[in-house]
Amino acid sequence: MADSLLDSNDSPQLDSNKAYLEQLVGDGKKFKTAEDLARGKAESDSFIEIMKVRMDELRADHLRLREEHQASAQLKDLIDNYKNPKTAIIPATPLGITLSHPRLNLKTLKLLSTSS
Repeated sequence: MADSLLDSNDSPQLDSNKAYLEQLVGDGKKFKTAEDLARGKAESDSFIEIMKVRMDELRADHLRLREEHQASAQLKDLIDNYKNPKTAIIPATPLGITLSHPRLNLKTLKLLSTSS
């Protein structure tokens, strides 16, 4: 899913020198009267607010589903790694220290802590 579809902030470019009232209102034009134009503007503003709410809901749903998908993919990888380990786990020992003595004393612990 592409985030760009939800994050697009494209706004139309309007010409400030254009006579929109003359272009939109009159016989044979989109609105017969200025009152019709005002009503259309009010309806469009209301519709835009509804669409903003719907877009916010879609964005929230999209983000929730994306997070669920990522989590399920990670969980699947974890389960696959658990079922089919690719390498055996070999315990690491510090260089130069042999584990010939089963007990650790204070001197050995200090040596281990300073060698790392």
